[in-house]
Amino acid sequence: MFRADQRREIARRKMRSRASGFWLANQGGYRHRRATMPRAMTPLKWIAAALLLAAATSPATAEKISVLFVDGQNNHNWKAMTPYMKAQMEKTELFEVDVLTSPPRAPRPPRN
Repeated sequence: MFRADQRREIARRKMRSRASGFWLANQGGYRHRRATMPRAMTPLKWIAAALLLAAATSPATAEKISVLFVDGQNNHNWKAMTPYMKAQMEKTELFEVDVLTSPPRAPRPPRN
């Protein structure tokens, strides 16, 4: 086991090494990675946000986006939802919506 003075020296070295990165970052010398990474990414984040905002607020193109709804399956209430979704998308005047209803299955032959 370590003696008490050795344990104190080890603890002091650990504390000094942990604090030195942050202390030097504040002095303008060596910059600790954790202290600078958010600052380095900030301009890139602002540029990306500005580009996304500009793209989102740009006027709608003259050409509408074609959308095809394929319904007729039994895993949801498609008879009620398809007209609602079509109306909501057409209300934006950005989409041209077509609906394709898949035909019902042929009845299965009876089991013996």
